[in-house]
Amino acid sequence: MSFTENAEEDIVGQNDTQQNEEHHANDQNTNRQTIGEQINNSQKQLTFRIVDSPMGIGKSSSLLMDISYNPSYKEDEYVNDLKRTGFFNELEHKRFIIFVSTVKERDERFLRKLKAKRPEQPPFNQSILELIRNGENIVTTQSLWGFFNEDTIKAFRQSPYPYTAYFDEIPPLFREVVGTKQKKDGGVIARFGTGDVLLMQQDEIVIRRGDQLVYNPQSKYDKQSSSQKVFDAVKNLGRSCNLYPYGEKNGHFTSIIAFMKRELFACFDQCWFFSYRTKNSMLSQYCAMHNIAMEYYHIENGFIRRNPEGKYKEAYPEGIERIVILEDKRFNMEASLSKEWYKAARNGKNAEGLKELQSCFRSAYSGGAQQHFPVYHFYRI
Repeated sequence: MSFTENAEEDIVGQNDTQQNEEHHANDQNTNRQTIGEQINNSQKQLTFRIVDSPMGIGKSSSLLMDISYNPSYKEDEYVNDLKRTGFFNELEHKRFIIFVSTVKERDERFLRKLKAKRPEQPPFNQSILELIRNGENIVTTQSLWGFFNEDTIKAFRQSPYPYTAYFDEIPPLFREVVGTKQKKDGGVIARFGTGDVLLMQQDEIVIRRGDQLVYNPQSKYDKQSSSQKVFDAVKNLGRSCNLYPYGEKNGHFTSIIAFMKRELFACFDQCWFFSYRTKNSMLSQYCAMHNIAMEYYHIENGFIRRNPEGKYKEAYPEGIERIVILEDKRFNMEASLSKEWYKAARNGKNAEGLKELQSCFRSAYSGGAQQHFPVYHFYRI
C-alpha cells in the first residue's frame, strides 16, 4: 500500500518528523485522555450501511442528492426555523464528511455541488482537525483518511455536531507492512523487509500485547535522538491501525499486517459505503473480524433504497446476462476494485497484471459474444 497516493499525502509525509517529536512529548497524556474513549468505541455497536449497486447506475450522484436535500446538514438557523414550524421537532443538527478517491473528484465534483470545506493548509492531517472541531461539513480524500488516529477521534468528540461518514468506494482497510525488502515512497519507508522485522523483535521496538503488536515507547530505539528513525513508520501506523504478527520462523514472526482501527469508524454517528459486489470482499471480512453489522441498500430511480431486511442482493449491470471469469489473480488485494485504482495501477506495480487482464478481455470478445464482464475468482457466485 503506497503511503503517498496524492498531493495531500505527500505533504503529510514531509511533516512526519515534526509531528513525531510533538507526539513523543505528549504520548502519556494522550493515552490517559483517550483510554476511556477507546474502551467506549471498542464496545459501541456498529452498523455499516452499504449501497451496493453496479458501476454507472449513479451511486455518487445519489450520494450528492441525498446530502443536498438532507436538512440536518444545513446551517443552524435554517434547522432551527424548520423546528419552529412544529413539523420537524425531531430534526437534529448534524454534519457530514465525505471521503473520495482523488483530489480532482473532490474539487471538481463534490465541492462544486455541496456547501462544504476541505483542509487547506499543510500538514492536512492537522488542518482537518480544526474543521472538525468547528463543525464544518467536509470533503476530503481517502488517502488522508489513512492518517486518521486518536487525535482525529478526539476532534470528532470535541465537535458540537455528530458526523456521518460517507465513503465513495471502499477505503483501504488492510495494509501489509512487510515485503521481501525495504520499499520507500517519497523518501519515507512504507514497507520493511523480513530482516527489519527480526530486528524490531530483538530490540523490542514492537512487543506483543495479547494477539496484537504495539510499539514500545520504552525501547532504546525510541529514546534515540537521531532524525533517521526509520521504524517511526511502524509507530505512526500503530496510531491508525491494529498491528498483528504473521508468519513464523525459528520462534519469531516474519511479517506484520495492519487493519484500520475500529475506533476510527465508531467515532461517527453513521458510516455509509458506496461500492459494488461487496459480499465476501475485504469490507465484509473486516466487519466479521471487528463485530460490525452490515445493512445493504441499492440505487433505484436515483434514490437510495434499503434492501429487503437489509440483506445483500446480487445486482448486475444492465444488459449483462452471464459472468465469465477472465482472471483469477488477486493482484490488488490492498485496494478496492474501483476505476480509480485501475487508473493508478496502469503505471505501477500491477501494470503487467492489468495488461494480462486486458488480453483476456479482448480474447473473450474475439468470438463476437457480447455478454462478458471481467470479475475475479473470489467474486464467483
